[in-house]
Amino acid sequence: MDRRWSGKTEDFAGAIGIERIVYEDELEREMKHTKRTLIPETMTGGWRTAAIMHTSGTTGQPKGVMISHRNILETAYGYHEIQGLVPEDITVLSVPIFHILGPSCVTTNFLTLGGTVVLTDLYRPAKILENITRYGATHFHSVPTVFLQLMEECGKSVPGTYDLSSLRITVCGGAMISEGDVERFCKLVPSASFRLAYGMTETSGGGTVSPGHRQGVKPTANVAVEIVDQESNPVPDGAVGQVIFKGPVVVRGFWDGRAVPDGHLESGDLAWRDEQGFLYVMDRLKDMISRGGEKIFPSVVEQALLECPGVREAAVFAVKDSLYGELPAAVVTPEPECRPDVEQIYEYLKQRIARYETPCVIEVWSEIPKTSNGKVKKAALKEFFEKERVRQ
Repeated sequence: MDRRWSGKTEDFAGAIGIERIVYEDELEREMKHTKRTLIPETMTGGWRTAAIMHTSGTTGQPKGVMISHRNILETAYGYHEIQGLVPEDITVLSVPIFHILGPSCVTTNFLTLGGTVVLTDLYRPAKILENITRYGATHFHSVPTVFLQLMEECGKSVPGTYDLSSLRITVCGGAMISEGDVERFCKLVPSASFRLAYGMTETSGGGTVSPGHRQGVKPTANVAVEIVDQESNPVPDGAVGQVIFKGPVVVRGFWDGRAVPDGHLESGDLAWRDEQGFLYVMDRLKDMISRGGEKIFPSVVEQALLECPGVREAAVFAVKDSLYGELPAAVVTPEPECRPDVEQIYEYLKQRIARYETPCVIEVWSEIPKTSNGKVKKAALKEFFEKERVRQ
């Protein structure tokens, strides 16, 4: 066993019939003095595949990611430490168990902690809120879409129907959430520390989490993060580059036989780091738009759109253009009982983003297509607009 887990196991090991715990740093000495094979098999077995999780495939074909038992346990360890979780904590699961956030960041996290996980047979915002209220949940980790739906459900319910005051820690990951929505949630649940999380299926869901209320993210105790340029050279603080993950949360390979070289995972995500070590994720490298050589980060445009009155969600993506190569396009959804005017949105954007960043077309849809874990299907949007829409 990893010695870092000693404080969570030694107190109750004897009570469940475990005679002795052998730690990794004792393994070599132990093997010299015993003929048993059980111990080394158990230790090395930690890297055996526990699950094959498929990435959501928003920009390409899904990949089968081979996640080991050790990967998942390391994610749990990192989350315990940075979130300050204790066995008395209670969480409510609101995401599918077949995506990495569900089994790794929430369920295994709480099982190894000795905490409580409340499950539901079918996701419904009202049911999630009922469970938080009924069980006095102290922790909640989900994706932006769920946070939006919970706020909407609370808004249309009779005041006092749900009591969320027991929440101590809330974590949002998987996609971008606007500052406006964070502000709304914090007003709804002032008792909770609001954290962000950034990880990947290839990092077993682990990676980085906010150490405090409404802060940027930092690597967990068992993860190292580098920001590098196109030549894989580290970039200075404040410069945008690709995120490289290192550490035991990083998987060893994929179902198609490809390996992760030396445990160094190229995330495909662009980010920058400030002088205090906080990490700020900008976009997927594949999502970055090149308009005649000018680089456009969709997240910057999306953030501006989300600040527009009446806009609930926004997705910005590249479409082909004969003159500039690529142009940004956007789809937004309205707040309940509201219909944003596209011309007013354009006027609003003039004061907030550069002209070259302004979408060539903005459409208002009732919903934005997403994967089952809440990520926007930008490849599908791009294909639809290029095939079905004729830009003026």
